Amino acid sequence: MSICVPLLLIFFVAFVVRVFEDVFQAKKKLPDTRDTDGEPREFDFEETRLEKLFSTLGRLNIYSLGATVIVAAFLYWMVPDLLVYIGKISFHTLAQLKWVLLVLVLVGGIYIIVRAVLSYKTKIAIIVQQSDIQKNRDRLAIKARQDSRLLEDRQGDS
Repeated sequence: MSICVPLLLIFFVAFVVRVFEDVFQAKKKLPDTRDTDGEPREFDFEETRLEKLFSTLGRLNIYSLGATVIVAAFLYWMVPDLLVYIGKISFHTLAQLKWVLLVLVLVGGIYIIVRAVLSYKTKIAIIVQQSDIQKNRDRLAIKARQDSRLLEDRQGDS
């Protein structure tokens, strides 16, 4: 933390100076990297990954880069303190309300167990009802076949 606060201030001051410089001074024209025929110049070397990274960072907007650095430094400084603070408050809350929390955990556990048991019984009842329905369907189908055979026999006899 002793390094982060001054570093944050330095980055913030550099960011503010750059913003004022861009706002209050006319932007200088970038040198033209094109040949006389309008095509970009080709170089004789191939960029390495590190050079590509720096090239990409160089093309980024200074405002977004500065804001990202400031936010990252601020979060690096604030998040550990926030976690420690939340941990202390949580510990004190648990220490003071341990019986209330124990009761809540027991009630939640009993609720989960009762729900599981009732769900099991409901599923068993549904299976029994489905088997009774299928049994009655089969009985009615057998009776309908027997009735149709009797009708065929009666029609055949007459």
